[in-house]
Amino acid sequence: WFSDQTPQASKDMATRMMNAAGDTVIVDQEEGLDRVTAIAGSGPGYVFEIARAYVEAAEKLGFSPDQARTLVLGTMAGAVEMAAGSDDDLADMRNAVTSKAGTTEAGLNALNGDGHLSQLIEAATNAAFRRAVELR
Repeated sequence: WFSDQTPQASKDMATRMMNAAGDTVIVDQEEGLDRVTAIAGSGPGYVFEIARAYVEAAEKLGFSPDQARTLVLGTMAGAVEMAAGSDDDLADMRNAVTSKAGTTEAGLNALNGDGHLSQLIEAATNAAFRRAVELR
């Protein structure tokens, strides 16, 4: 977020510096920083928790902790790399790897067939956003 008084040259320099560290999203008002915090600032914690639970489930299926971690993190990294390298809609990508009445469909139905996972993710991001606003 840049104020109206920020010179364009300063905006350009800041954007170049941020892009050197990764992708940049410019927001148009200060509240946008709280939304960025809820998604990108708190996001690694969400991802690590999902990965932790996924590894735990793999271990319960009989994989050793090392095998479970390798499979889970490799799967997550590969899927993220595919998504990052594509402009396709994420739902379309999910559907492309889901065979009708297959194993992936069964797992997805258990994971979010009732929409509960989507609700949990939304609740987590809203809680982080509210806390970011409180801390401002």
